[in-house]
Amino acid sequence: MNDANSKCGPNPPTYQVYAKCQLISHLHDVVLRRDDAGNPIETKLHQLSSDLYTVISNNLQLPIDSALST
Repeated sequence: MNDANSKCGPNPPTYQVYAKCQLISHLHDVVLRRDDAGNPIETKLHQLSSDLYTVISNNLQLPIDSALST
């Protein structure tokens, strides 16, 4: 069975379907703009990842160098 309420075509059969399609389209645009502007959570995660890599690398380098020199 074909559900008319699930279609977002160029000629939606009812105003409710049209409104749903417009809302979905608008939400998609908002998500795209948010990603383009630089998502602050994603930015913070990348910063934390970089900082963690630096700390681990710096703290492991000395023991690795010591182990290799003996």
